[in-house]
Amino acid sequence: MAAIPEGSVPILPPTQTPVYCADVPLRGPDFGKWSDVPQLLRLVGTGEVLNFGLRLRPFGGHGAFKGVHVIARMGAPTCQDGRIIVSAGSDPEYDYAIRLGALAAGDFDHRHLSLAVLSKLDFSRLAPCDLDLTLVSPIGVGASLGTSAAVSVGILRAFLGAGHPAAEIARMAIDAESRLAGRNTGNQDQIASAFGSALRPSACQYITLRDLYDFEVQQPRLGPRIRSLFTTAVAVYIGYHDSSNIHRELIEELSSDEDTARRKILAIRECAGMAERSLLNDDPRAYREACDRLLTAQRDLSPRLVNDVALQLMETASACTRGGESAAFCVPGAGGQGGTLILHLPNQETVQGFAKQFSTTSDFSGCRLFEICLANDPPTA
Repeated sequence: MAAIPEGSVPILPPTQTPVYCADVPLRGPDFGKWSDVPQLLRLVGTGEVLNFGLRLRPFGGHGAFKGVHVIARMGAPTCQDGRIIVSAGSDPEYDYAIRLGALAAGDFDHRHLSLAVLSKLDFSRLAPCDLDLTLVSPIGVGASLGTSAAVSVGILRAFLGAGHPAAEIARMAIDAESRLAGRNTGNQDQIASAFGSALRPSACQYITLRDLYDFEVQQPRLGPRIRSLFTTAVAVYIGYHDSSNIHRELIEELSSDEDTARRKILAIRECAGMAERSLLNDDPRAYREACDRLLTAQRDLSPRLVNDVALQLMETASACTRGGESAAFCVPGAGGQGGTLILHLPNQETVQGFAKQFSTTSDFSGCRLFEICLANDPPTA
């Protein structure tokens, strides 16, 4: 069993340019999800998840694809031991200012995730100084793309560097979110962001786990035909939701009948192996079948996990296909009444047709459309 991370880790020494930064991917399609959640993992013994790390840019944009971007600038101290000022424009919940001494002593509200993560780091080689820490996400909060995990991993990556072991980064982020901040979480999101931001980044992770901290990660190779599925994929941000609450509500819903819950989690877990086989064979048809199986298993787990807007988006995309073409869909993460829908469309003609329908459908007026690239693709492709 892997040890729970304790104590704090010394950050990298400052360079001549007093700036720390990182850009870490979000978590995309996630086959086997929910089998990584501790309360459900105990029903099946071993969890299995295959997921992808992604970066996004607004549809039709010409800038770089982005994950969660973290930048910390050092400055002269404005109090005795210096302080950290956290700013996150898209989610004021992360905004906070704290003295470095109070952070080191654990004298803060642990429900603030950014502070819980920062407390895992040893800033003694910097103090006294001020650190202005800015967090920028390419997509709105509550997107079900592992944004909170990406923020945690991004903070750690910025101060520890791309060469720090991905598994250790992931465990530190998991510990901050689960034990310190007291949130309901699995571990697949942190793993996707940590391995996707390593010195040799991974686009895909196959995770086998026995508990939150005890996991093994393989990095399947993606063949050209599977990679091509992501060149004609788009993501639609539907809206905000609180995935921690969805975790709690689903666990309560399933607690009345463990046999039924076990059957449903096993059905979702099987999708991870199905997706892995599609990668090994570089088989897009098998990958689309794995997407279909996951969507069915997800709705069987709870109909509330796939919302009406997502279903309408799927219908719209399917109507844009021609002949024997087919689309595949994934409602990543917790799902629920907000979140994101990922659409694997068959070609660029279908992508453009869907984008046109999306822009003229009033029911989608509150949604946002994004292009996708894999975590180890060039960000300016």
